[in-house]
Amino acid sequence: MKRWSAFRCIDSPEQMYNAVSMVLNEVKNQVQADEAVDYEIKLVLSELVQNAVLHGKPPVKVSATLCQGCVIFMVEDSGEGFNVPQVCDAFDIFGESGRGIRIISSLAQVLSFNESANRAFVRLKIC
Repeated sequence: MKRWSAFRCIDSPEQMYNAVSMVLNEVKNQVQADEAVDYEIKLVLSELVQNAVLHGKPPVKVSATLCQGCVIFMVEDSGEGFNVPQVCDAFDIFGESGRGIRIISSLAQVLSFNESANRAFVRLKIC
C-alpha cells in the first residue's frame, strides 16, 4: 500500500469543506478516474466526514491510502462512537439516522468500524 495523502485534522464544521476538498484534490492528482467514480469518492468521503463532525467530537482525522485499484479512507473523531447495529436498524429514509451509513455501504466494497465506532474505514474501487 502506498500512503499518498497525509491526514487532515478538522476542528470545526467550517473546516469540513476545505479538508474534504483537499483530500479529493489529492485523490484526483494520483488517480485517473471517470466522472462517476469521482462523484462516488466525493459522496462517500463527504458523508464520512460530515457524520464525524456532526455526531462526533473534534478533532476529526481524515486519511487516504491508494491500494491496487482502490482507495481506502479512514475517518476518526474523538467522540465515544455509536452503536452501529442500533443506528442501522433504526434507518428511515426520511429520518435523520443511518442514511449516511446506508449510502456509504451501498457504494463501498468495505465499510468497517473500530470497536467503539469512532473510526471508520472505507474501501472504494476506483478502477
